[in-house]
Amino acid sequence: MDFIRPLPAYRGGMGMAQLSLKELQDMFKAYLQDLLGKDGVRQTYPQADAATGRVNSQPFQNPAEDICYCTVLPADNAINRQMDTRYEALGENAAKQIHSYTRVFLLQLTFYGPNSYDNACKVRMELISGGRDNLLAKRGLHIVPDIAEPNLTWELYQNRWLMRSDLAAQFNNRVTDEGRHTVGYIQAVPITVIGTAEERVIEIKEGEEG
Repeated sequence: MDFIRPLPAYRGGMGMAQLSLKELQDMFKAYLQDLLGKDGVRQTYPQADAATGRVNSQPFQNPAEDICYCTVLPADNAINRQMDTRYEALGENAAKQIHSYTRVFLLQLTFYGPNSYDNACKVRMELISGGRDNLLAKRGLHIVPDIAEPNLTWELYQNRWLMRSDLAAQFNNRVTDEGRHTVGYIQAVPITVIGTAEERVIEIKEGEEG
């Protein structure tokens, strides 16, 4: 499958380069289009009409049409505050400081149409099972498998009751930030020894024992 364009190169064993929010939105949209069909997935409204440029406030034009609206939002979570730091040698005198952390994103889906609930269940099971060759995980997006059952409700729209199903899923995205921070090694440490007889200054250099 080539519906998701290549992402930034892998950055080692701890994570990947940070993706922009637009890259994430485009990635999820393409993923859902491959599952539900290209015409069955749209970004969450309102959107500008491609022909007129005007914002269309209506969620859809055909109430009998099966449509999935998707949006990706950053989510606050305690895991966001945790950061791992490691060092990679650059030579005898310096090392590169590498930070890794986890970002959390919320995928919100709203389904309309006569098959809205069935489509929501289809997406839910696909996400839980890691289907589509697990393409999202290969790109650093890991599903939190606690996905609630789709919420089925009826929405009053222009004096008509429409079937609507809502589904939300949370993803963890491991990110590695490297290359911007360099730290130097400690070459020598002066130690002052204070005694009753005399005061001496001893310098311990790298590789020496005190």
